[in-house]
Amino acid sequence: MVAIKELGRRTVKERWADVSAWWEEGEDVREWERRLLKRTLESSMVRELEYVLQARPYGRTAARRGYRNGYRRRTLYTAAGVIPDLLVPRAAGIAYEPAVLAAYQRRALEINRAIRQMYFEGLATRRIGPILEQLFGRPVSATTVSTITRQVEAEAQALHRRPLRGRYRFLFLDGVVVSSRHGASHRKQVLLCAIAITDEGQKVFLDYRRAKSESEAEWRVLLNSLLLRGVLPEGLELIATDGGQGLHAALLEVFPDVPRQRCWAHKLRNVCAKLHQANEEPCLAGAKQIYLAGSRREALERFRAWKRRWEPVEPKAVGCLEADLEELLTVFRVPAHLHRLVRTTNQIERFFREVRRRTRPMGCFQNMDSADRVMYAIASRLNEKWEARPLPHFKSPHSS
Repeated sequence: MVAIKELGRRTVKERWADVSAWWEEGEDVREWERRLLKRTLESSMVRELEYVLQARPYGRTAARRGYRNGYRRRTLYTAAGVIPDLLVPRAAGIAYEPAVLAAYQRRALEINRAIRQMYFEGLATRRIGPILEQLFGRPVSATTVSTITRQVEAEAQALHRRPLRGRYRFLFLDGVVVSSRHGASHRKQVLLCAIAITDEGQKVFLDYRRAKSESEAEWRVLLNSLLLRGVLPEGLELIATDGGQGLHAALLEVFPDVPRQRCWAHKLRNVCAKLHQANEEPCLAGAKQIYLAGSRREALERFRAWKRRWEPVEPKAVGCLEADLEELLTVFRVPAHLHRLVRTTNQIERFFREVRRRTRPMGCFQNMDSADRVMYAIASRLNEKWEARPLPHFKSPHSS
């Protein structure tokens, strides 16, 4: 009598021997299901075409419309697996598309979405087909992958050209440095980004631009594009920036009359870099009270008190904040309930965190085209999310 081993003492090979037959039987069942489904669909389409034409094959009737025109072959992705060489009847003289296939189009849409998502993740197109083959049991043609990825690239280009017809009240500008492979080394580039908030409280990712640096010339190209496409200075109440010199020089040329808000988060990081470690916590805590004031006058009083307290021991830190005090207090031009929203460039920083989260596992992008795809994917998803969730309690200055 053969002794039966306890499950925990059996080898992987022995366990697989038990289930491999079941697995093979399951594959046989799925193959049978696919063959049955193929025959059912083909016969259903033939009957459907008879009804559409109002005539059987080689039949002549007074009500006949159009005539048969052979078959075309297509691959159909179903829950039972991939059905190759499905014979789809064609018609001439009449518009005809088999309605019976509509229920199975969702599977093709799932594959399209999978291709788009992998492309958005920065995966090379040559690697998408083999991965889908593992998922669906049959390779997706390179032509299909290329067609869908070209659509994605066209959508990304459309983002850079689309008209901007909203009534934009606040504009947020900042840049993030990304790294991509260039041969055996890495190359760094800057992605300049623009996010706006409309009169109705709708956040919109307007555009991004790949640049070599955050220079005045690079920013000017993006700002002029926004201006020409519909971001009008007359409607802007405030532009929030990180304080970069190149950006501010470009703003003086393109949007010279729009008040600028220097980002408090960036400024306090600059102040912190000039502080002695022992003074960091109390000095920054006092500086934060400035922007928490209820009015500009109160904010100035708090700044003067803070300056008297810290200038004798931390003159460089105090001078750093005082140099940009006017632009730091621009926030008091807008209603108090919007101060927190516009006193920093955090609207863009959240976007940057998502970019960094996506690049952290890979270290850097495969190339800058990959970075463009990821940026477009994140921007599109954010716009879809924001469209359904406008900011609450946001009253337009133009409303009565």
